[in-house]
Amino acid sequence: MTPMKYRLELTCPHCQQPALRWWQKLTLWPVNTRLCQQCHRPVTTSLATLFTLLPLASALFFIKDMQHLPLMIMIWLLAVLVALHVQLTLIPLIKKP
Repeated sequence: MTPMKYRLELTCPHCQQPALRWWQKLTLWPVNTRLCQQCHRPVTTSLATLFTLLPLASALFFIKDMQHLPLMIMIWLLAVLVALHVQLTLIPLIKKP
């Protein structure tokens, strides 16, 4: 069994080259665009980006009544890491219409 390869979804849908740096993609939402660093055409993410908010909303739901601050912080940080992972690896870049 081969190990799963960690792959960032940073490929431009226009030119199939690396379009952005990872930190630039983290700030990309369906309402804004960035230009591909290679072909200079606009790219964005689909509405699926909104699913990255689910771990954060779930964490808020679970920690709202907690009294143990270190556990609350750990749950929140885990939710943030999951949201970042989803944004970088599962949400592809799309052409901006």
